[in-house]
Amino acid sequence: MDDDEAFCTFDWGQKILPQEHREAQSAYFGKKGMSVLVGSFVWKDSAQRLASTATTTTSLSSRTYSTESYIVAITNAAQTELDTLSAGEIITKQFKIDYPHIKKLHKRTDNAGNFSSHATPEAEKLICERLGIKLLTRDYSEVQKGKDICDRICGISKARLRSWEATGNDLLNAIDIKEGMEYAGGIKNTKIAVAEIVSDQGHLSKTNVPNVSTIRSIRYSPDNMKVFKASSIGAGIAIPYKKIDFETNMRI
Repeated sequence: MDDDEAFCTFDWGQKILPQEHREAQSAYFGKKGMSVLVGSFVWKDSAQRLASTATTTTSLSSRTYSTESYIVAITNAAQTELDTLSAGEIITKQFKIDYPHIKKLHKRTDNAGNFSSHATPEAEKLICERLGIKLLTRDYSEVQKGKDICDRICGISKARLRSWEATGNDLLNAIDIKEGMEYAGGIKNTKIAVAEIVSDQGHLSKTNVPNVSTIRSIRYSPDNMKVFKASSIGAGIAIPYKKIDFETNMRI
C-alpha cells in the first residue's frame, strides 16, 4: 500500500440483548437484540522512525502500521443491504474526517447477503466517491476467516460494556451501548457512535450482477468493475456501471 491508501474490514457484531442491572428471569424471553456495525482501518505510518542497533550506528526502521476502529450502535435495525450501506457510510465519513490524507481504499467483508447483494459493489464505490475516496478493490473473505480484527474490537468493547453494566447500569438502547463501551476511558483507537434509522427515508436502486454469490474479488476502474471468482486468478468479467442511486436511511 502507498502512504495515501488504507485497508478496511467491516462486519456486523453479534446482536446485544437489552438487560437491566437486576431483572427477573422471566424478563429474558422475547427480547430483541440491538445491532453494532464494526469498521476497522489499517494504513502505513507516514514517517519512518530511527531504530537504534547494538552498535553506535542508527538506521531507519521498517514501516509500521496504524489502526483505527469505529462502531455504530443501532437500537433497531434489520441489518438489510440499505442499513449496511448507510452505517458503512457513517463510518467511512468519520474516518475521512479523522485522516484526510487517505485518498484510496481497499475494502473487505464476509459474503453475507447484506454485504454481497447485487447493488452493494457499485453503491460502495458511489459512497467513497462522495467522500473524496477512491475505492480500488473489494474482497470477500472465506467463511469464518478474515474478520478477526472486527471480532477482537467488538469482543473487548462488549467486555467493557459488561463492566459498565455491572456497576449498576441498565442496558436498554444504543445510547447505553455507547456509554458502556466508553466506560473507564473506552477502548484505545476506537470510536463509538449512535445512529437511528429514519422511517420512510433511504433509497437504493436495483441492479443485477450475474452469479453475485460466487464473487470473491472486485477491481474497480473508471468505466467498469471486474469481478473474479478467485482473487487475481483469470481475466475476470467486466461489468459496466449502472449509475445506481443511493440515499442513506440513517442519521447520527
